[in-house]
Amino acid sequence: MSATRRVAALAAVLAAFAASGIRAARLPDWAREIVETAPELGEEIEPHPSRVLLSETRLVVSEDGSFAIRRRFAAQALRDGAEVSTGWYHTDRTAKLETAAGWHVPVDGGRPRSETWRSALTLERGFAIDQRSHLVHIEGVRRGSLVFFEFEEEKVPTTLSYSLLFDEKTPTGTMALEVEAPRGWTIRHEWLRRSRPGPSIDGAVRRFEIRDLPGEADEPLGEPVSHLAPLLWVGFVPPAGSRTVAPAVPDLDSFGAWHEELFRGRDEVTPEIREAALLACSGAAENPAARVRAAVAFVRDRVRYVAREIGIGRYQPRPASQVLAELMGDCKDKATLLRAMLASLGIVSYPVLARIGAPSTFAMSVPSPEAFNHLIVGVSCPSGCGTDPSLRRATFDAGDLGPLVAVDATSEHASIGEIPEDLAGSMAIVLAGGRALPVTLPGTDPGDHHTGSRLHLEILPGGALRAGRIVRLRGQPAIDARKSLRASERDYRLRLERRLEADWGVVSFERFEAEDETPDGFFEERAEWLVPPPSAPETSAIALFRGATDLIDRVPLTRRTVPVVYTRPHSIRFETTLAGIGADVAIPAERVFSGDGWSASSRVRIEGVEVRAELEITLSRLHFPPEDFDDLRAFWAAIDRAASPAISYPP
Repeated sequence: MSATRRVAALAAVLAAFAASGIRAARLPDWAREIVETAPELGEEIEPHPSRVLLSETRLVVSEDGSFAIRRRFAAQALRDGAEVSTGWYHTDRTAKLETAAGWHVPVDGGRPRSETWRSALTLERGFAIDQRSHLVHIEGVRRGSLVFFEFEEEKVPTTLSYSLLFDEKTPTGTMALEVEAPRGWTIRHEWLRRSRPGPSIDGAVRRFEIRDLPGEADEPLGEPVSHLAPLLWVGFVPPAGSRTVAPAVPDLDSFGAWHEELFRGRDEVTPEIREAALLACSGAAENPAARVRAAVAFVRDRVRYVAREIGIGRYQPRPASQVLAELMGDCKDKATLLRAMLASLGIVSYPVLARIGAPSTFAMSVPSPEAFNHLIVGVSCPSGCGTDPSLRRATFDAGDLGPLVAVDATSEHASIGEIPEDLAGSMAIVLAGGRALPVTLPGTDPGDHHTGSRLHLEILPGGALRAGRIVRLRGQPAIDARKSLRASERDYRLRLERRLEADWGVVSFERFEAEDETPDGFFEERAEWLVPPPSAPETSAIALFRGATDLIDRVPLTRRTVPVVYTRPHSIRFETTLAGIGADVAIPAERVFSGDGWSASSRVRIEGVEVRAELEITLSRLHFPPEDFDDLRAFWAAIDRAASPAISYPP
């Protein structure tokens, strides 16, 4: 849906609220206590539009394993029009919503007066997805207003586990999770990302609480706050012999066994799958690597991605035969078809659970399928296909399973053997015969994300320049370029022309072509252009590595208090040849710089009648805390100095 349609849809929702029969209800006792102790507003302008006074979730587990969940939320508007007028509660179709209510206490002259609004609307969140959003909207929220929301639901969980991210994205006074389970049940918990104290215990209730969360905003080139926020997992194990509506998954063995049963028989090889695999590989060489590439390309390019995540379908793939017949499916469907095709070719593979986006979501002591949102395939390569240039960089160690090659049949813009930056180096789980094996995915070497440029310059009579350039990209730079080119080749070319004009001044663009996926897995772009003679030739110089300094992002550091974090390592290589310069040209000295996790170097030489120049920049370190900003500044300065060589002409 476009941004305009989303705004119109939300406006229609709010209009429906205004027209609905909103009725008053008494302010509940828990909200009254907050009204009596709410902090007063000062005269100064607050940096945040609102603050959360209470965010509390209470989870009660029934004897049969079903969940009763109550969510209470209280906030104070710090500006007029603050985004606290709507309370949202996200759940799924398995849940039965019991309560959805909101209350408003505006401030008149510093004195509160009770005013309550009660209404609710339910919105579906996607096609063929069982997620729902319940919301309660309140009118008239102004600076100083207190708003309260309460939601209650009953649901059947997928497994006997629950998680809560302690992040409301604004300053929060108290955020808490209370859990209660029947007598005789075992309750386990694990904090991720940050160490936190254990719960306070009052009878059968355990309360996990954090106070005074700062609600920091994301910084450019910084780790997203939601990736650093404390994440709590709680798991429940009933006594032996109990019959529950959802299974307990207390350890990795049971986690692997649960998935084994869920996946059982889904990757069965049928005659149709065998025929499809042979047809896909008909043009491939007789080696495992070529067959893997052919099978992955078939599933990636022929099977349309369609998310159908209803009930257990969020975790259980459809049979491979159905995916092939329909030629559509989500990540787990595509992975299952791929595994069946590989099996028909005699190639062993395993499902690999992964997480796109936030890292560190899986708790070893409270394993849950909800910690993952993606499924890829780990391909066993006993014949050495892991050394194949197109697959070698995607190879990772899987313990006693040997080396596996990570392939993603869902990522339509990634070449086979490329690991996108949102998966590179992340923890994943290989599912193998009822076992669950933690592994680390590849993609953390600078060469995995490469930008290469070969530029040929020729000085023409009169001083004009003819330029021809080949750019080759691998890894995330290639993924980004493919996505941009496939969205609109015209827009891609226009952006390229603007970049060349910024680097070279007025140019005459003569040729452009791009191959989005070469046989060796690169994105390749070719361009030719003319640069007119300089207006002041006696002071003119040709910069040999134009555009190189823009490839490593930078941010101001003077007042920065959070680390600078790069999303991926990077290697950059520029090669430039210059013809027609003359014999007496002055050659810049070699420049070599290095530091902790980075290097930058360049050298210029004469070979025959040409000047040849090479620039190398490597970044393997991704995290620079404030105490290391001097080293980061040195890296940026090294890039500038290494990329600065220029040749004056006429000499």
